[in-house]
Amino acid sequence: MQQRWPFFGRERELDLARARRDPGWGGVLLSGPPGVGKSRLAGELLRRAERDGLPTATVVGLAHAQAIPLAAVAHLLPTDLGRLGAAGADTPPAALFLLAQGALREAAGEHRLVVHVDDADLLDGFSSALLASLVVAGVAVLVATLRTGETAPPVEQLCRSGSMLHLPLEPLEEESVAAIVHAVLDGAVEPLTLDALQRACLGNPLVLREFVEHALATGALARRAERWELVGPLPSTTTRLADVVGSRLASCDEAEQRIMAALAVAGALPMAMATAMATATATDTAIAADGPALASGGSAGADAVDRLVAAGLARPRRDGRRLQLIIGHPIYGEVLRAGPAAHRLFDVGRRLADALEERGARRRDDVLRVAQWRLDAGQLPAAPALVRAAQFALAAHDQRLARAFVDALGTGPADVEVLRLRAELAFVEGRAEEVEALCAQLIAEPLDEATRVAVTRRRAQNLFFGLGDPRCVEVNEDALRVVTDPALRGAVQAHQSTLLAVSGASAAALQAAAPLLDATDPRTRLEAAMGASLAQVILGVGPSTLALVERSLAEIERVGPVLGMLGPGSLVFNHVLALVGMGRLADAVVRGGRALAEQEVDAGPSTGMLVELAVVRALVLSGRLDEAVDGAVEVAERAARQELANHERWARALAALALDGLGDHDRAAVQLRRVDELEPARGLFRVDIDRARAHHLAAAGALGAARAACLRSAEGCERLGIVTGAALVYFDHARFGDASVAGRLRTLTAGCDQPLVRALVAAVDAMAADDGAALEAAAAGLDAVQLRPAAMEWWVLAADAWRRAAVPAGAARALSEAARLATGAPLLHSPILDVPRSVAATLTRREQEVALLAARGLSSRQVGEKLFVSARTVETHLQRVYGKLGVTSRGQLAAALGLAPS
Repeated sequence: MQQRWPFFGRERELDLARARRDPGWGGVLLSGPPGVGKSRLAGELLRRAERDGLPTATVVGLAHAQAIPLAAVAHLLPTDLGRLGAAGADTPPAALFLLAQGALREAAGEHRLVVHVDDADLLDGFSSALLASLVVAGVAVLVATLRTGETAPPVEQLCRSGSMLHLPLEPLEEESVAAIVHAVLDGAVEPLTLDALQRACLGNPLVLREFVEHALATGALARRAERWELVGPLPSTTTRLADVVGSRLASCDEAEQRIMAALAVAGALPMAMATAMATATATDTAIAADGPALASGGSAGADAVDRLVAAGLARPRRDGRRLQLIIGHPIYGEVLRAGPAAHRLFDVGRRLADALEERGARRRDDVLRVAQWRLDAGQLPAAPALVRAAQFALAAHDQRLARAFVDALGTGPADVEVLRLRAELAFVEGRAEEVEALCAQLIAEPLDEATRVAVTRRRAQNLFFGLGDPRCVEVNEDALRVVTDPALRGAVQAHQSTLLAVSGASAAALQAAAPLLDATDPRTRLEAAMGASLAQVILGVGPSTLALVERSLAEIERVGPVLGMLGPGSLVFNHVLALVGMGRLADAVVRGGRALAEQEVDAGPSTGMLVELAVVRALVLSGRLDEAVDGAVEVAERAARQELANHERWARALAALALDGLGDHDRAAVQLRRVDELEPARGLFRVDIDRARAHHLAAAGALGAARAACLRSAEGCERLGIVTGAALVYFDHARFGDASVAGRLRTLTAGCDQPLVRALVAAVDAMAADDGAALEAAAAGLDAVQLRPAAMEWWVLAADAWRRAAVPAGAARALSEAARLATGAPLLHSPILDVPRSVAATLTRREQEVALLAARGLSSRQVGEKLFVSARTVETHLQRVYGKLGVTSRGQLAAALGLAPS
């Protein structure tokens, strides 16, 4: 890792600040909130001035020295003159000023003195006036910094007169943050990790630096598979950030501090409430006695809000028709909540709850916040308010809040609504047996049709996602037989389409959903879209599926969360799968990861883990196998703790696929043994389990058994209509040495327009033709849809075809492309990529790795970088390999390995 943090993202400001070189140019004022990079940019300007041969100096404003004349510039003056400034009273101010001015003129010489002025607002009056006079006289150029919200009249006057340029610094763009992180860590960064850092720092370089250095020091940021990855949580703040932010908050006046305290509790407030908080006090007896709402803060409150916005501590935001004030950065709230006056925030929350209820608390988030603030303050809301808040929290997938509200309701005898809440929360928390028991208790109650449909929906989802029980479809069908309301029947049928799709019956799912995609009720329409889009992904429909998912995701935001309905997470799951089908695997990983990080995904087993596993599957397909193993094993262990057999089976199968691809066959076998211990998998997830078993057989050299397993799986997929699954296992059949399935694959996928499926078909056709040019085109097609391991295999097949056709240039070109894809990736293993077994028997594991990489065109230095050994060690291994195989050059080595002509 680099010790010095690089300079990125301020090139435009740097160019503007250095653009003027005429005699009247007096410098630049850099303003912005703490940590935005003012001093760093100023320092860069000073270094460039020194490089240009100009004299430079640095002046720092200090609050405790403001009363001492010339205190800030004393170190630039002759010793005697500095003492005169400190004495002050014995020397007339005008004479002292002129003496200092002359001394700095002499120090500048024939050039103008470039002075970096840090915190210009904290300069003593003499120093500030002196530096301004030198700018006017053409003796000095200032590079001054000023925190947002502070004032430095002499410097600001120079800006207004045009002598200096004022450059307000905005937060860094995401691209600049990414460039800094990559440069500091000196290596590749996993996309989700980079995304987390970008969202955490909000473009503030100081926050970014503190978070990265803290994460490195604690091990939360670690290097895995030649990529940096977050393996632990980022801090909410650090000691240094707390000090910086604390000093900034301490400078706020009383009205501003009241508003910031309210924002620390609420995060966001209607603007009228924010201004009112400026004049509210903790001793307001009316409010303390649950009296009237906070009165308007008047002009004093509005002025305080304006000052906070100007200082960057808060900012306005439009939320529909409501203008809100939100905290400027989450760190400000963290510092306040951890500060010495944190206990007073509970009283602030209670007063906010009073005020919001007085205003009506009409919005869903208002209900949640009022209940939360009252619980935090030790007040127990009335049961109806708690029930309503718990319903909203569950619908919004806020598991922590829902648990707090349900616990507050107690454990005594419960009515239907409380039983439903307990069942919903148990589902979210993965307690499937408890969900089944609560649903059975509810079904025995005399329920209205709407409640009966909701309970049936939850039980069916729990049976499939929680218990892996295929009766989920039957339970839903039972509801269709007893529900008479047309709208409710539509909702049940829409839900049935999703259950059929996840069960593998994609054609039936599409048939159930199709009539409801234009339903009047938006919730029915959305749930039908969930089932239809998943079915279309399975059937190999590409662009139109992606459009349906993205349109539905936009609509579900407008509809808002509904208790019991499959939420945005189901659509995110479909979105990840659709992006994979479009050959956008990297986008799929980022999309799923961002949804998980931003809690867009429904909590609990219904879709949360499924989105994680869809991301892992994309990682496996794209060759990011180390990341895939970590993700799959973590989900598998979590699923095992929650007794979620479906999820654990899929996770362990994906882990085994990745481990076999990495050559770690013993660990893959452990994962597959656990899969065998669980009940047989059903439906959509069965495909990856079948593929994992087939790949493990192939890794053991049982290619015939592996191909037979592929055929059995493909035939089962075809019966269920899982077209994309069948395409993958037919493709595996070819990878295991037999492309005779090309015709069957082509027939199966005739109606598919997914780019990934089309690339698979073209690859198997090219392998069957055994044509170098066709194999090259297929390899490029596989690379285009980001199937890197498969693309590497097909470049190797192309090289072998060119070798047999006696076209050495073609073989060399194809091997070069395979090596390009191998660069920077873990060493991948497959029957096509691995060293032939007759050769492998004579070489050690390390010799095999060196030989394979060297034969594929990598230099000794490149091989050493991949294997973390020196180039000399690589050469030593190569000489041993040459002796064992009876070859004398890399060309002969490639031929011995069956990869290229000698």
